[in-house]
Amino acid sequence: MKPNIEICSDPLSLAKQAAQMIATQAHQAVAANNRFIIALSGGSTPRRLDEFMADPNAEYHEQLPWQRIHFFWSDERPVAPQWKAW
Repeated sequence: MKPNIEICSDPLSLAKQAAQMIATQAHQAVAANNRFIIALSGGSTPRRLDEFMADPNAEYHEQLPWQRIHFFWSDERPVAPQWKAW
């Protein structure tokens, strides 16, 4: 797969571009598999996108098939697994 690099002029443009990409991928995944799985990062980097997508008045909020989206939270930091016998 060849990488696709997008350059945005400001954080709002980046959030809108990411929202459009997520909406497109969500619809394609739901059409093909009846679900869309996405891992969301925490922290301040994706905050603008999160706020934009969660806002009921935002452009892409109504376009998402929310009932078919499965969310997972992720963390880019390597953390050793903690195994504990119960």
